[in-house]
Amino acid sequence: SDISKLNYLALCIKEAMRLYPPAPFLQRRLKEDVTIEGHRIPSGNIINIAIVHLHRNPDVWDQPHDFIPERFLSTNLKDKDSFSFIPFSAGSRNCIGQNFALNEEKVLIARLLR
Repeated sequence: SDISKLNYLALCIKEAMRLYPPAPFLQRRLKEDVTIEGHRIPSGNIINIAIVHLHRNPDVWDQPHDFIPERFLSTNLKDKDSFSFIPFSAGSRNCIGQNFALNEEKVLIARLLR
C-alpha cells in the first residue's frame, strides 16, 4: 500500500525508461499501405519503430536529452499523444506485465534507498 505513495520515484522511473527504454524497438506488420515522408510502404511489410528515437525526439519532448522527472506530472502530459511514451509498447499489444514491472522497480529502489 505504501508503494502508491512513492509518486516522485514513479516519475523518476518513467523518465529513466524514457531515456533508456527496456526494449530498443518494436516491430509491427502493416495492415495497409502507408506513406511516410513521400515513401510508400506496402501492406504486409514489417516495420521497426525505434523507441529510443521517439523518446528523444525534440518535436515530442522539450529538452529530450535531459533527465527531468517532472515532465511526467499529469499536468505536463495533458497535451501529449498517448503514443509519445511507449517503453512497454502501446495499444492492444502492450506488455501485460508493465504494472508488475513498475511496482517491482519501485520496491527495489525504495529498499536500496532505505
